[in-house]
Amino acid sequence: MRLLQSFWTWLRQYLDGTRRYSIVRTAEMPDRPDPKTIYLTGDGEWPWFAEFLCPCGCNETLHLSVLTEGRPRWAISYHSDGTITLAPSVWRQIGCKSHFWIRHNLVQWCSQ
Repeated sequence: MRLLQSFWTWLRQYLDGTRRYSIVRTAEMPDRPDPKTIYLTGDGEWPWFAEFLCPCGCNETLHLSVLTEGRPRWAISYHSDGTITLAPSVWRQIGCKSHFWIRHNLVQWCSQ
């Protein structure tokens, strides 16, 4: 079983590790989100959420709060090349149980 999990982790890294997300600022997430887009939703210059479809392919929508007042929350780092990094990692406790980072608009899977 452990070998099978390692294989799937490797396959996800191989298939998704080079996929670069695009970033869209918007007031709200669209009804049919693009699976290769991270939506920074909110009102004005400061986003409230980073929202995107789970990169594992389960099609669950992830809503990560980036507001400093709440918990849990993620911090957005903006880079000079126009990419973002979200911290800490995303570790889904239900559903697909995916665990990954978003760094410079790329999915980097955490090893088991």
